[in-house]
Amino acid sequence: MLGDPERARKEMLEVLEQAREMGTLAQEIDALLKLASCDFLQGRYEHLMVLSEEGLQKSRAAYLTQLEAMSLNMLGLGAQRLGHLEQAMRYLLDCLRLGQQLMNEEAITVALGNMATVYSTLGHHEMALRLTEQSLEISQKIAFVPFTANMLANLAQAHFDLGNHEQALGMAKEAIGFAHNNAMSRFECYARVTLTDTLLALGRAQAACRVSQSGLRVARWAMDAEGESLLYWGIGKAKLALGELDKAQEYLQVSLDFAVQAKSPTQELDVQETRLALAAAQGDAALATQIGERITKLKDQLYSSDVQQVVQSLTAQLHQQLNPGTTAAILPWDAELMELTRTLKRANMSLAHRAAHEPLTGALNRPHFQLRMQKQLDSLQPGDLLGVIVCSLDHMKTINELFGQSVGDALLVSAVHRLRETLRSGDLVGRLGSDEFVIMLNFMAQEEDLEHVMHKVLHALRQPFEIRDQLIHITASLGGVVVPRDGQMVEALFKNAELTVQKVKAGGMEHRSFMPT
Repeated sequence: MLGDPERARKEMLEVLEQAREMGTLAQEIDALLKLASCDFLQGRYEHLMVLSEEGLQKSRAAYLTQLEAMSLNMLGLGAQRLGHLEQAMRYLLDCLRLGQQLMNEEAITVALGNMATVYSTLGHHEMALRLTEQSLEISQKIAFVPFTANMLANLAQAHFDLGNHEQALGMAKEAIGFAHNNAMSRFECYARVTLTDTLLALGRAQAACRVSQSGLRVARWAMDAEGESLLYWGIGKAKLALGELDKAQEYLQVSLDFAVQAKSPTQELDVQETRLALAAAQGDAALATQIGERITKLKDQLYSSDVQQVVQSLTAQLHQQLNPGTTAAILPWDAELMELTRTLKRANMSLAHRAAHEPLTGALNRPHFQLRMQKQLDSLQPGDLLGVIVCSLDHMKTINELFGQSVGDALLVSAVHRLRETLRSGDLVGRLGSDEFVIMLNFMAQEEDLEHVMHKVLHALRQPFEIRDQLIHITASLGGVVVPRDGQMVEALFKNAELTVQKVKAGGMEHRSFMPT
């Protein structure tokens, strides 16, 4: 089935029709879940959820607990691929509970392995590695070949995520060989992307490109949209590393198209983050801003729920329902559970921060700055005053050409740090574009405070920056507006402030501020 999911789909549809005609419920549910597996291999995650939910309801009604456990696993797998991490954890923990009650090692290994994928998505790579190793051990013990292929690929990825490049290299090669020999295209694609990333990390971009290119035929043959997205993404990353920016753009766009076709937000997020790096390398600030906004929306979609609370409460239920002796063999004991809970809490805080801030300077990204600004505007009382300043650093393109992109990036980071030191703790700093930042001054005492702060900012930015043993001098052009005097709508205020910056630059007033009247 894994080799040719489309042929398997046709066969399973015939089996399903026969089972329904004969009234053999167990066979019907089994066919539903095998159809869902075909959907997974072809990236049809929404349809997978529909089939698996039908299997779950029918298996529960008939007390077919083994099929119930496998339905829960498929639902967890589909929810994870669609980015619903809280829902995925709920399904997978229920699957693990049933697997342990039934002493069903197949259900246990798939639950552990797919839980590891959720932890990996959350950035908790050590736990992902631990659960993957445990799942792989069980699947090899029971000769569960499909999941062995899956876990070999995931184990390579876990080692890569932890920076264990030599282990990742060997494991990825083993996973590719195992998946290829057993005609499991999706898991071969997973392993090829990990091998591509590992080779890139080791500075072997040409070899990395060949690894992903050679896997395309397999993904196309299996009609695997997400698999093709993964491999085109790998080629795009390799081309970016080689400095072939036009080729990188072409391959990344194809990868993005396949990710959208597969309805996989996790894969789209990966591709979009690489496209953001490409836009920065091309100096396309407008495209970078557009991609950044899409990344923020995807992260909001993926990480908005507090997964830590769900893990804590559902695992506590597991401790109550399962036999302590069997639980200890599979789940962390209480002390480790407490540490896991704390780690997940930190991970969620980190993910929330990443969703709100742009990665280079740590300033708020534009969508979240606008959101915070709108909340402040909504809470304004009569007599309250806010200030908005747009700050454009001058001649950054020249600085990048003279000193290099890395020095320019370090300068931007230092400039944001200096802005924060100049402002009050309650004021906000956001990044609008490659060299343009925005400041919101909360609750000014009088309108004149805006100009006073603008002069402080200009003075702070005039002081030389020491970047890699070099003193660099910069200037800035500022434009400011007062709320409510100059508007009370976020976009209008941004527009007014940016127009004042353009007037400052057009008038050659580089070291001065300008405010509309």
